[in-house]
Amino acid sequence: MKIDKIEAFQVAVPFKQAYTTSYSTINEFGHVFIKISTNEEVVGFGEVSSLPEFTGENLGTITEAVRQLGSVIKGCDPFDLEKIMSLMDKEVKFNNTAKAAIDFALHDIIGKSLGVNAVNFIGGRYVEKIPLSWSLTSGEPGKVAAEAVKMVEAGFDTVNLKIGANPDEDVERVRRVREAIGDKVNIRADANSAFTPMQAIQLIKRMEKYDMQYVEQPVPGWDLDGMAEVRRQVNVRISADESVFYLHNALDVIKKGAADIFALKVAKMGGIRRTKQIATIAEAANMPCMVNSNFEVDIGVSAAAIVAASTKVVQYNSEITGPLRHQTDVIKKGVEYRDGFLIPPTGPGLGIEIDEKKLERYRIF
Repeated sequence: MKIDKIEAFQVAVPFKQAYTTSYSTINEFGHVFIKISTNEEVVGFGEVSSLPEFTGENLGTITEAVRQLGSVIKGCDPFDLEKIMSLMDKEVKFNNTAKAAIDFALHDIIGKSLGVNAVNFIGGRYVEKIPLSWSLTSGEPGKVAAEAVKMVEAGFDTVNLKIGANPDEDVERVRRVREAIGDKVNIRADANSAFTPMQAIQLIKRMEKYDMQYVEQPVPGWDLDGMAEVRRQVNVRISADESVFYLHNALDVIKKGAADIFALKVAKMGGIRRTKQIATIAEAANMPCMVNSNFEVDIGVSAAAIVAASTKVVQYNSEITGPLRHQTDVIKKGVEYRDGFLIPPTGPGLGIEIDEKKLERYRIF
């Protein structure tokens, strides 16, 4: 089997409700869908979202990187994942999101050609369903607390607060949410690199009494010394997200003692294969993980779910809830959510069915 053709599509997907982080307020996401065809008529789909303030990649750069990478891997056997990743890294140094879209489509092809779900050839199922965390939008504390109550009633046992705009308001939101949902629900917070180490230490110490599960990325991703200092000074676990894009980043975080937890964002890390490798590094360091996403729709979420379902070191609730926040008519059969859990697809490949006629109107090449 050989890779014969790669096509790309840009799809704008609106959110049901605006979502605010320390970076920005998001009303819709741009997504790049790709289709890889083979000479044996087996077709695979990949999909990633554009969040340039986080990954440095926008719709245009993702699409053009896919075009460039596609010319390099054309003629390769889709099963040769190691060779293909090496060729892509040699051709384009960064652009992990574009590489992830290709990685997802290749796993889709391999699974379809074998007649099995992709989870079956990357380790099998370690869990049958994936416990989830709901990421609350930032805003007025009472509204955030009300959203938390609603999601707990829907079955979620973990909620995540976005912090970073105003420390006093951040503490008030945490307080109100804890009071609203009680002591049996986990609360975590994500600062998205918003603070200096001193600011982070002062804020997290104020939050400690609310029994925080962990705080994610309190300082910029490059400041591992600062994050290590935060970790030493507070009594709350620290998670690394923006600090870990590549394998060597994971090693650096471990060497510096900069985090207790890795956030495995599958598209950011270059796809399923590279994320599994980073998870292995984490396991060797006895560091638990969680899986999250950039609010991809069902293809990207299915890829993330495959990692979460097959990886023992994923011990914290995952945040892969994009299809609950938005939807697109190009998905005919997507992922299933039930009572605060994601039930991983079981169909061949990534287990997602695409309406190709509707996708066609978004074609770029």
